[in-house]
Amino acid sequence: MLSRTLTAFLFRLPVFRFGESKKPWAVLRHHALKRDREQSARENKTIRHKEAGMENKLETALEIIASAKKKAGEIGVPMVISVVDEGGNPVATQRMDDALLVSVDLALNKAYTAAAVKVPTDLLSSVAAPGGELYGLHAAGRMVIFGGGIPLEREGRVVGGVGVSGGSVEQDIACAEAAVARFNTLS
Repeated sequence: MLSRTLTAFLFRLPVFRFGESKKPWAVLRHHALKRDREQSARENKTIRHKEAGMENKLETALEIIASAKKKAGEIGVPMVISVVDEGGNPVATQRMDDALLVSVDLALNKAYTAAAVKVPTDLLSSVAAPGGELYGLHAAGRMVIFGGGIPLEREGRVVGGVGVSGGSVEQDIACAEAAVARFNTLS
């Protein structure tokens, strides 16, 4: 026999009137199944993020920024390095002493572009040139069409982007590649 509380709860549930009414326990079962599906989806998302190495976004970002800063130190150019997540949201940005102020926005936008378009930003210069398939892409707000932004990938899926600015395009790319190389060694 059901307890009074459960019985009272079951009979307060709404009755659906699409043809025939559902019994209160059917409604309860429906809600329980829905809750279980949502819980399962949350667990699968957590597992997928852990498999993709995204459970410690800030720590990961700081490690790859350190690698890019080391490379910038080796070539003697102060840089700004930004890391974004799969949605293009900033995770971390660091500006080395004496790096150009304009590089703060450029590094973040390079990282965003790499994550949003899912290709390195240096590949966009040819397709976004006049007559190219993506001509005018640079006018779409935050898009940057020159080198220094590279997507971060795990198991064939883009999970973020890194953007570097402060030197020549080649120097920016070299530092971004150092960051990606470090990211690829992290599990």
